[in-house]
Amino acid sequence: NDNYKISRDTLGYKDQDMWQCHINLLEYIEDYAGMFVPRSESTKEDLKLVWELDHKWRETRKQNEQANLMQNSANAEMKKKNYPRALEYYNRAVKARIDRTDIYLERSNLFFITGQYEKAILDSTIIITMIDEVHTSLKHSGTYVEALYNRAKSKKFLSKLVDAKKDLLLALDIDEDSIDCKKLLSEVNTLLLLNKDQDKSDEKELELKNDDNNADKTDMSLDEDEILLNGSIEFMKSADDKTSDAEHPLFNSLYKLLKRSDVYYK
Repeated sequence: NDNYKISRDTLGYKDQDMWQCHINLLEYIEDYAGMFVPRSESTKEDLKLVWELDHKWRETRKQNEQANLMQNSANAEMKKKNYPRALEYYNRAVKARIDRTDIYLERSNLFFITGQYEKAILDSTIIITMIDEVHTSLKHSGTYVEALYNRAKSKKFLSKLVDAKKDLLLALDIDEDSIDCKKLLSEVNTLLLLNKDQDKSDEKELELKNDDNNADKTDMSLDEDEILLNGSIEFMKSADDKTSDAEHPLFNSLYKLLKRSDVYYK
């Protein structure tokens, strides 16, 4: 991921080979050979498969041992608050086994401590996605809940409060007794309420400002009306011809003058 990009060519294994043997099948079958490997013409092929599985078991054990070594070194550096060095070890641990959710979880904690909230969210999301799609047996585990909590915590600091609340509610559906999630949810709800009150206050302030602007426009319109009325009177007073024959042209001119005003003609 963007937190630590690893070229596939640099990995000592392929994606499709990342499944893990949890028992040494060679030793298992040796103990119960008569039951699981019947003596027949197919024994040779069976033994070949056994050797392949045994090799797989040894490889995954070696990878996990390397990942554990790097993880322990990173944790030691975390205690010293030597975060750059700890990050280097966590990256090496991820490279040793890119499917280890526990390593991503610890690295997300490092990112949160150092204020790299977007990166903390990314690592937490990787954990959640892997558990949803691959390690489904961990769906109701502490790892899943902690990943949701870490992501929500980081989102809170980025003011993504609605998304943070969604993560916390999902975590509490799994572990309703999580004190950390309950406490953080209370903080998020308080911030949402404060933001809502602030939005209302801003809206009210904007309405008052608009009312003031409308009042200014009304005052301006009244001033314009007064000027227009006085001008009309002066216009009629200034007429040279006061006879009835001149009355129609005079009022026709006055009409044209008043028509320019939106107050009288819309």
